[in-house]
Amino acid sequence: MRPRVSFIALLLACLAVTACSTHRLPKDMSEAKLKEIREKLATGDTLLSFAPVEGTDLKHAQVFGVVDAPIDRVWKVVTDYDNYDDFMTLVEESRVKWTRGNVAKFEMIFGLTGVPQPRYNITVAMVHYPEKYRIEWVYIEGDIVDTFGSWTLKPFGENRTEVIYSMFMDLSGTLVGPFAQLGSGMALPAAIDAVRDQVEEERYDTLELPEYARPEKRAPSLIDREFAAFD
Repeated sequence: MRPRVSFIALLLACLAVTACSTHRLPKDMSEAKLKEIREKLATGDTLLSFAPVEGTDLKHAQVFGVVDAPIDRVWKVVTDYDNYDDFMTLVEESRVKWTRGNVAKFEMIFGLTGVPQPRYNITVAMVHYPEKYRIEWVYIEGDIVDTFGSWTLKPFGENRTEVIYSMFMDLSGTLVGPFAQLGSGMALPAAIDAVRDQVEEERYDTLELPEYARPEKRAPSLIDREFAAFD
């Protein structure tokens, strides 16, 4: 079992970095450029930015796309973690290990189906902000060095949703197999396409949101963040 204090400190520190750093366009982005981006999104384009983070081993990949479905339906898809292995790119197995309040501990195994190469295990803490249609995650343990990031949903016209998927990653020593695609940013546009396809499934007509993704859930207080007890 990991020490409780160190895990909580890691979670809070990473969330602070994620909140300040993700899904931001360059500061010098002109209004004309912003208009151009939104016009491209409106036509169905998927836009990717990918760059190293100066002074670190991290890379930052960010993808923007529009899904032809209402925001509440898209929210059901991106929070459907137990079924990521059915539709999300590179994910061979997925399961929610425990939940508390608006936090879910989520384990995934990455690989390329049918290809004889290493598979990689990653466990992350997914923190949900349903009122903002935003999810932030931080790395707990697994076969890579570090990753953290976010999903953000925004209304885009009538019955359409802008999806922003942002990921920081340090994949030092793991750039083979599925992580070669993650490390180059190639897998992120496929994640948007996966959401576009999955949102058409009839199961989301009646699927109830898991408790951690419902608007009435709030982040647990610092005193209540006893995540290590669930290890």
